[in-house]
Order: sequence, then structure tokens, then C-alpha cells
Amino acid sequence: MNTPVHLAARLNQGKAIKFLIQRGASTKTKNIDNQLPIKIAKILKNKNARKAIRLADKKHYQRSITSTKSNPNRDYKIQLYDWLQERSDRLRRRFQQVEISDTHRITSNDFRRIIHDEGFIQITSEDLNDLIVQHETDPNEIDYQKFLTGKLFIEKAFLQKPTTKKKKQKRKKTKKQVPLPIATRDEGPRTAKGNPPVVYVKKHQFITDRNRFDRDHIPKHILNDDSVYYLDQTQPEYVHINNAGR
Repeated sequence: MNTPVHLAARLNQGKAIKFLIQRGASTKTKNIDNQLPIKIAKILKNKNARKAIRLADKKHYQRSITSTKSNPNRDYKIQLYDWLQERSDRLRRRFQQVEISDTHRITSNDFRRIIHDEGFIQITSEDLNDLIVQHETDPNEIDYQKFLTGKLFIEKAFLQKPTTKKKKQKRKKTKKQVPLPIATRDEGPRTAKGNPPVVYVKKHQFITDRNRFDRDHIPKHILNDDSVYYLDQTQPEYVHINNAGR
């Protein structure tokens, strides 16, 4: 029988594999074809699935974070973290209603009442007391923002990474400087893009690093002269066709 981990490995869903393993799934279960999820990922060349399975085995995601006072078969902390992800906006609004003068803190009694009203019953009263003590910054005050992140009661490997969009760096467009030679009316109008009249021709410029090459030390081959790749481009220069002829 194919498990959800086998299906996620076949579909190359690395995040789904991590989520399933953290919540009790196993990477060591074989399917009806006697194949492990890692073997399916290797056959189909699914890099994301293979990376997630190896990372899960390396960091031991499937180890339980059980408490002696909690249900030994299912730890309440993972369930509480998933529950917070679903109700984070609603809980934040309720916490803000009883907030102590914009300090992001609420009393322990309000915290206990809101958790109970919202219907999370998978936690015992002893574990709830330990959770309150763990999040108390001052006596009888809880920082609800830290509680919503889950960083204080669950391991880092189980935390959901925030999705951040990478901003693409835009290249700055530099305006090209148009050469402005002195031209008289007799020489005719300017050509396209503001270039000089047709009686002016573009002067050939050698782009060569004078610190490396000169008349006595010329490059052995034209490809050896790579000065054009690291020297700044020079502005085009124009010369009158009569002067060029001379």
C-alpha cells in the first residue's frame, strides 16, 4: 500500500514530506512494490523529495517531544502549533482585546480563558500551567506574540519558515552621453541620435591596457588582449573627414 510519503516522493513535494514526517509519518515504510520513499525519489530523479527525506533522517524529525503528563502517543505541542497556524489571526484579535495598554502582554487568566474558549482540548491543565510559566515575561503577564510564533515550546526543526519574496535588483539605467561637437551650418544637419553631420567620421580608438601592453610588449595573439572586458568604455570621438584624410 502506498503511504502519503510515497505519494509525495513521487510528486516531488519536499515540503509535504517534511510536514508528514514531523506529524508521525515514517520514511522507512515500504510500498506494495517493496520500495522506500527515498528509492522512488531516486528513480524519478526528484531532487526536492530526496533532499527532504535525507534531511528528515539526519535531523530526526520523527522523534517525539512527549511530556510525561501529556498523551504519550501524540504530543500536544505539535497539535498546538498546527492549531495556532490555523487560528493565528483570530487569536491575535482576541488577545488584542484584553491587551495591557499596547504592551503585547495579557494576563495569565485571560490567556487560559481564551485558549479554553477557542476549543483546544488536547492539552491538560498541568501542561497549560507549564506553558504559561514558559511564556511569562513578568509575574502574571504573557507575551502573546512570542506564543503565536511557537518558538518557546517547539523545536526549531518543526517551525514553519516565513515565506519571503526576494526583490529583484533592478539595474540602474545610465543615460548615454551624446557627443556635442562644434558644427557650423555649412556642414549640414546632425545625423540620427544627435550625432555630428556626415562630414564627421568616427575615430578608431584602441581599447588596450597601457599598463600591460605597449609598442614594445604587444600581445602574442589578439585574444590575449582582454582589456575590453575590464576597462571602461570610452565615449566615441569624431574627426572631420578632411583631417582624417590628411
